[in-house]
Amino acid sequence: MNVTEESATSERGSVAEIFLPPLGLFLGGAIALTLLAICTSHSCRHLRPRSLACVGPSLSKSSFTSFTSLLSNPGANSQSQSQSSFADLNGFYTKSDAEILEHLQLYQNNPRYLYKIAIPAVTSLIFCPMIMIAYKPIANFLWPDRTQPAINEAIACFLAPAGMVYAVSFGFAFQQVLQKQIDITARLNNDFSEMELLMNLTKKLSCLKSTTRMKMYIALKEEIMTVVQYITEVPELENNKNGAIWDILDSLREAPVQRHKVDTAIINKIIKYVGKLNSVVDKVGTLHAKIHPLQWAFLEILGYSSFLGILMVKCESYRMEMCMSFVTCLSISMSCYIVADIDNPFHGFFRINIKSVLTILEQLEKCYNDELHCEIQLQNITGNK
Repeated sequence: MNVTEESATSERGSVAEIFLPPLGLFLGGAIALTLLAICTSHSCRHLRPRSLACVGPSLSKSSFTSFTSLLSNPGANSQSQSQSSFADLNGFYTKSDAEILEHLQLYQNNPRYLYKIAIPAVTSLIFCPMIMIAYKPIANFLWPDRTQPAINEAIACFLAPAGMVYAVSFGFAFQQVLQKQIDITARLNNDFSEMELLMNLTKKLSCLKSTTRMKMYIALKEEIMTVVQYITEVPELENNKNGAIWDILDSLREAPVQRHKVDTAIINKIIKYVGKLNSVVDKVGTLHAKIHPLQWAFLEILGYSSFLGILMVKCESYRMEMCMSFVTCLSISMSCYIVADIDNPFHGFFRINIKSVLTILEQLEKCYNDELHCEIQLQNITGNK
């Protein structure tokens, strides 16, 4: 009787009992990711008309045609000047901008990135049952001539430092990725708020012509597109220009020397914000930095060491022993998933939402179109005279 109990205990359950719970968790996660992929593609179909409408200018084609024809009427010199000044004013978004914005709609919570987040947790769910399968050969190797003795006290002496090192290591990893996400969130919120403030200051600057303000809106839009392109890891595009924010200073040179004190103060503020926003991409240089694979290997090995210690505990009931092993396996997998999720700041459950940048772009487009309407009306008035 004792021999059968000891043999049953040493096996720690059948292969089906060992692999069924991890496989259940694995299949549940795969189904959740598949449903999320379907919902993401379905929502992107609904967002696509709005995004395509967002990346196209709001004015009609006839308005642009009449505007460019009015600009080219005065004469040869004025025609060449108008072509150089207004060559890029017949459309707010370019083709590369449309590609960046369309990629932005499909970027966050992309299933491909979610599968990468789940790799450490899936690795734990695979290796822990394999360690449970290897329990019997390990026990036979350590005690070849007799059954495993009562070593719970010795295992407790091992688990105390091993568990402490495991907990401290995961705690430091969690603190590292959480602080990185907090820093990125603060930097992006601050930079985009400064861009919005820069747009409002440009709108209130009355000493400039409408065409000059339109150039400033275009420069600010190109800077936002550069940041979005860097965040979403879009490949380099032909029309994308780094450092476009400095074009605002070139436009400010067109301001008259004699101007109101309020306009002078606004220009000083604009120059100040341009200097801050110049290093937006440099300030988020750690944006795509991830935990090193060797650090992940270190964390996984620490988790497996603690799991092996739990596996050696004797409870005189293989079901209780299996329950303790599965709880330890689940805790290791969840710890790995949480750290990997926070380590990816734009994907997963704990992500930074960057869709608010579309609101700033819509406001920029509205300001641009308002100035364009004013310039068209001014040209109509001068043309009638």
